[in-house]
Amino acid sequence: MRGVCKGLLSGRGKSGVLVKSVRFSRVGLAVLLLSQIPMSLWTPSSSAAPVYGKIAFSRQQTGDDWDIWIMNVDGSGQTKLLDSSFKDSDPHFRYDGTKIVFGRFIPGFPPSEDIYVMNSDGTGVSCLTSDFANDASQPKFSWDGMKIVFTVNVGFENHDIYVMNSDGSGRAALVTGGNNDVWPSFSPDSQYVVFMRFVGSPANQRSKICRYSISTGTVTDLTDGSNLDEMPVYSPDGAYVIFKRGTTALDIYRFRLSDSTLINLTNSPSENEDAPMYSYEGDKIACLSSPAAGGGMSTAEIWTMNSDGTNRKQLTTNSVADFNPTFSPAAPPFDFSLSNSGGITVAQGSSGWNTITVTLISGTSQGVTLSASGLPSGASASFNPVSGNPTFSSSLTITASSITPAGSYTVTVNGTGGGLTRTTSFTLTISRPTLSQISGAILNAAKNTVYFIRTGNMYDDSALGFIYSKCINSQNIIIQTDSSKINQTTGAPLFTGNMVLFGGRAASKVVKYYEDGGYALVTFSANATHYRFMRGSMRVYSVAISTYNPSNADYFVMQIYMEGSRTVFSMWGIEKEGTYASGIYFTDTICPNLASYTQGYLVCKWTDLNNDGIQQSNEISVVASGT
Repeated sequence: MRGVCKGLLSGRGKSGVLVKSVRFSRVGLAVLLLSQIPMSLWTPSSSAAPVYGKIAFSRQQTGDDWDIWIMNVDGSGQTKLLDSSFKDSDPHFRYDGTKIVFGRFIPGFPPSEDIYVMNSDGTGVSCLTSDFANDASQPKFSWDGMKIVFTVNVGFENHDIYVMNSDGSGRAALVTGGNNDVWPSFSPDSQYVVFMRFVGSPANQRSKICRYSISTGTVTDLTDGSNLDEMPVYSPDGAYVIFKRGTTALDIYRFRLSDSTLINLTNSPSENEDAPMYSYEGDKIACLSSPAAGGGMSTAEIWTMNSDGTNRKQLTTNSVADFNPTFSPAAPPFDFSLSNSGGITVAQGSSGWNTITVTLISGTSQGVTLSASGLPSGASASFNPVSGNPTFSSSLTITASSITPAGSYTVTVNGTGGGLTRTTSFTLTISRPTLSQISGAILNAAKNTVYFIRTGNMYDDSALGFIYSKCINSQNIIIQTDSSKINQTTGAPLFTGNMVLFGGRAASKVVKYYEDGGYALVTFSANATHYRFMRGSMRVYSVAISTYNPSNADYFVMQIYMEGSRTVFSMWGIEKEGTYASGIYFTDTICPNLASYTQGYLVCKWTDLNNDGIQQSNEISVVASGT
């Protein structure tokens, strides 16, 4: 666009004198390593908040006073982003919406042109070319935001194309050699740069669109130079280049690279369109437009249209010029990820915890609901909270019953929200408590950390004495009727600490509490013909009622299970003789060999072999065991 370019064709540089032309080979890169630029002049995009769904543009205030403005893509919310007394123009958004690069012309003697970058909220303005000897202008980010391509004034009617890192370092000449090359723009893959090359005499000047290959250093003409073709930019898919064509009737054209097909997208004789720019999503094109008759570019407004030229909409309406629109990225779609704090081990009858973190990846946060799958039978999962708006964390509690099968399981946590489902998985290990653990949990426990619960029955309490005598430290002995320690309604313990129980559910309200709560491994039941020892719904042993005579033969259970972090050691017989026998058997047979007992429970039979009515360890045998 001649009206925009005219100020850039001066041969006077920052020193105020005619710039000597700098010459490089037309093939290959000549890198200018200017290490003097402090990195602190540029704030990385990670520290700047992104801007979505906006269009930035330059608006003329008066004369050479141009400011950077921003608005919503529908034209609403027009706000001055950067107010200076200079000519700030040619803004271009970084792909992630965090930065805007632009050119600044400072009039005076000598005048100067430099490239600046700022955060997308107008803060953090920094000059990237302050130490560069030549005037620099017309910057555009690469599509990955790592580079900036720009125009350098090296002499009268002589401009070259340069590239630098997005922090201003590593400047390199791309296209040189005495031509007047301006308005460069990267291809999406950063392998090419399209630009405009003036041809012909100044009195009858024309221009063509050219493409420079960064890998080979070759320049290819895309248009023939018979018209005034200006300000080319790539489409996001790399298939097209759009540009303005015309000297008096200006339109936006689209050039298809695969077959050189050229289409007039605007074709509006009453309007002059210029400075086209694709949206990062490729669905829209913004440009400036002014009446073909009267007013000229001094009253240009910003318009948008679909990428095929349809659905044209005017966004600005005022008495001054609005130039060079640039899109920020559209708000990214909502997305999130799940993570967990790692595998957990849960003992049968207890609970374990995992922290689930729901992290917002992009977009506006929406509600996410959590659920778990892959749990073994008898295990349950609960989340606190069960839902929320990312980013948030939830505590996952997995509770295993006493009959949850031991083993390793893959638990998958599902997060569902915004039409998306994301997952994270971890290994859940269900462990079995074994009788061998009684050594550390009960017999060798620290002082007063274990509670022995009396029922008040002489036989139960005598068995208690056998076990208590094996403890190396003094422990607590309480009666089950102590309401400060035992809930008299439910039988639930009101203290923390491991526990030893004696007597069956009929004698001990605490045993009943644990059996009804599903903690106990083995429970007692009876039908019309048999007494049964049950592991969940599975019968592990039964005794015919018709032959049962506790005075000369009784049965008892010895088992260990968990309630959360509490270890419970329980012994009970069908009758009092069995409970008493359990204490003798533990003292004489189990205790000396605890380390070898890897079972979680034993079902034992006492038989009065010598008919003396006294329980003795050599009269006791194991009839069933398991975990």
